Amino acid sequence: MNKLGIITEVKDDTALVMVAKSEACGTSCGCGALTRTGNHMKQDNHHYVKVKNTINGEVGDPVNIEFATNKLLSTSALIYLLPLIMLVIGIVIGNAVQGENPSELISFLIGIVALISSYLILSIVDKKKGKEELVSITEFRGF
Repeated sequence: MNKLGIITEVKDDTALVMVAKSEACGTSCGCGALTRTGNHMKQDNHHYVKVKNTINGEVGDPVNIEFATNKLLSTSALIYLLPLIMLVIGIVIGNAVQGENPSELISFLIGIVALISSYLILSIVDKKKGKEELVSITEFRGF
């Protein structure tokens, strides 16, 4: 996905780019993955995206922002689906371990432990993987 933006701030090798919020964004704009990696902010009718300034752009320069859609979707799926899957697996394991008359409360608590462990796994993966470049910047070449 590509969007037109304007550089509003340059600091070291990072540019803060203002992108107009489109009608398709609704309330969330599906930017959960960007928010998770610390690259996204919302204010008024604009989104601000932190991008590595690979083109040495200056404040006021119009630029194209390219979102790595495949990486965004896979990251979002991992963030939202892994905890749900771990919860269900924990509940199923809790039922299987207890035998003939399983207690729903114990199965639920085992599911919660699995859910919490999924967040620990996501935290470890996040630290090892680092902040991927989900967004890149290119020069604006006109319409």
